[in-house]
Amino acid sequence: MVDDPEPTNLAAELALSRGLLQDHLDKFVDGVMLDSQTIGNIQNMIQGIAVLVEKIDRIANRDTIVATDVVFLLQAVSAIVKTYVTDEQYADFTTKLARAVTDHSSLAGRRTVEGRVSG
Repeated sequence: MVDDPEPTNLAAELALSRGLLQDHLDKFVDGVMLDSQTIGNIQNMIQGIAVLVEKIDRIANRDTIVATDVVFLLQAVSAIVKTYVTDEQYADFTTKLARAVTDHSSLAGRRTVEGRVSG
């Protein structure tokens, strides 16, 4: 584990946790009442799995830009551009920017890193 080339890949830990839970559940006989401690242990295992799934999701999305980030960025860029251009140029810029954002939503997933439409 110390030399793990992908320390943020928690798929093995998730599989192990789910396997341990399933193994634990398989030991019980249908129709037999479980005591509160056993139920608590099962709930803790499920909670641990949920936390691990949340961590995996956070790791997978750590570089994702959310809508509020995009809005902030667009506002900041617009404010900077406004200081360097005429009102007419600014109006043209904001129109083109709005069109680009609108067009992007219909092309989502088909853009390359350079912004060109692919396939």
